[in-house]
Amino acid sequence: MSLFKTLLVLEPFMEKKLKKRILTRKSLPRVALGGAFLLLAGAAAPFIIGQSRSRPAWYVEPGLEQQWEELLEKAPAPPPFTRQAVHDPAAGIGKGRHGVIIGKTFLAGEPDGDTKGIQSGDAPPLPEDPWEPPLRLYPGLYRDRAGYRGAIPLALDPWLVLRKTADPPLSLERALDPAGGAGILILPGAEPEAAFAWISQLLQRSPGDFPQERQAWEDAERLLIYGNSRFQQGALTYTWFDGWIRLLQDETAWLYAPLSRTRGLASYDAGRLDAEVFPIPADWNTYGLQAEVLWAVPRPPEDQPDILEEAKTWLSSAETQTILAEILGWIPAQSGGVPYDTLARKAQVAWFSSGFIWQNR
Repeated sequence: MSLFKTLLVLEPFMEKKLKKRILTRKSLPRVALGGAFLLLAGAAAPFIIGQSRSRPAWYVEPGLEQQWEELLEKAPAPPPFTRQAVHDPAAGIGKGRHGVIIGKTFLAGEPDGDTKGIQSGDAPPLPEDPWEPPLRLYPGLYRDRAGYRGAIPLALDPWLVLRKTADPPLSLERALDPAGGAGILILPGAEPEAAFAWISQLLQRSPGDFPQERQAWEDAERLLIYGNSRFQQGALTYTWFDGWIRLLQDETAWLYAPLSRTRGLASYDAGRLDAEVFPIPADWNTYGLQAEVLWAVPRPPEDQPDILEEAKTWLSSAETQTILAEILGWIPAQSGGVPYDTLARKAQVAWFSSGFIWQNR
């Protein structure tokens, strides 16, 4: 084959190789740029993650996420941050993170406090049995409602004795007499929290002094209904719904219930009701309230202890707490907070007059 024919045969092949080589050279800058981007992204990833973790967040107890989101949207003053995460008390908020824990469980400062000695201040002896009473007691809360042992009380759901405005207040004698008496004392016995509320009231021997022995609580639970005529017939099967029906009838009646339960009533029925604290002995110089408390617990970084000051101010404001209480059907913890109706106002007065708070564990 001549040289000319050979070149004709090789020409397509050489042209293809040359084009491929040219394309490869043209693509080199793109490949290099892509590689550099990947290296840069890899180097920046820890910084980006660190920046995300360093952003403050509201760590909200499960079940309160929707209400807290509503508060962030409705609050008259904008919150200092809006990032929200579900809080797991067992896991904590995670290393490298900071923010404010929102929940009904007290997580700040020293242990919850004594269940004895509200008047004397004496510390109780350590019980031999590690069992603890089924309540949390917050003694001296009235002295520092703005920041109790490192936690900020935001709102409360106090228990009150509810009655129709035409009915007389519940007397201590009627509440304690196992034989019963005039009027109907209503117990929704099918609701565990209602039974506990009565047991704790009946076992309170002096202000804030509750038995430390398991047997005392078990005995009181057995005797709450059986062997006496203190409550209405069929109390064991009553629900809150049954209790409201009975309370709103024409007969004289009383119902010990949390304030939030009244929010489910029609405005006409709620307007017929009045409320007082549970009756106390004449020789007591103070009283407490059973109430569920919503706490805010700041968790700042160790090297920046003041970084959450703006959040604390926002949480403690009367405006913020008023909106929160309205959303929950509770009362604001701060004195400037506005209650949503007359029953809430009664609950607020009781809260400001109380020496301590206790709630079910």
